[in-house]
Amino acid sequence: MSHESTDTNSQYPNKEIPDGRHNFTVEKVVGKTLGKAYGYVWTLEEKEVLYEQVLFGSEMKELLKILKCNEVSPGKFEWDTDQVNGLSFSVDVSHVPDKKKPDVMRQKFSNYKEDEIPF
Repeated sequence: MSHESTDTNSQYPNKEIPDGRHNFTVEKVVGKTLGKAYGYVWTLEEKEVLYEQVLFGSEMKELLKILKCNEVSPGKFEWDTDQVNGLSFSVDVSHVPDKKKPDVMRQKFSNYKEDEIPF
């Protein structure tokens, strides 16, 4: 047996993004198996606060278009997770009940637009 010290605190405590319009910059995207499906964990920054959002492929079409990823055929994209780092976009965030478990709320993104931050 060996003595272990483990920090179980999240590096990104702000997984709950408040409802409303947000302007995010992509910090990192990691693809991973989530349960029985494959999805992407997006680490996003807004006003020096980091957030996480999990998106499945079927939820990313508009985002990948906004980020100017290569659409090789309708709805199919070739893209590099490293190349989207630093890119920005604007999106509406809302919370809706899960279709199968109505007592569970899911964070959803909609109405993607290119970055709306005035310069």
